[in-house]
Amino acid sequence: MSIIQIMEIAQKQGGPYTKNEQYERRNKVYSMYFAKGFSAIKIASELEVNRNTINQDIKFLRSDITKKDQIKPAIWLLEQKEHLEQQKTD
Repeated sequence: MSIIQIMEIAQKQGGPYTKNEQYERRNKVYSMYFAKGFSAIKIASELEVNRNTINQDIKFLRSDITKKDQIKPAIWLLEQKEHLEQQKTD
């Protein structure tokens, strides 16, 4: 086994992520989850990231959206219900 093969095997297999990696991943998660309606499982598979990481990203993004846009809880719940119903049909 060559040193290059050993280094490839030893490469990072998951978190912790750098701020830049986290920012880029969260942008992808935002697009895939909120805009395209993908489930967390599908996003995790597509991005080859642990599903728990994706769930934490979604939780962070929901919190961030609520804070920035000051969405009223009732409106937010209706939007999430619609999102979940859309996922059922995929």
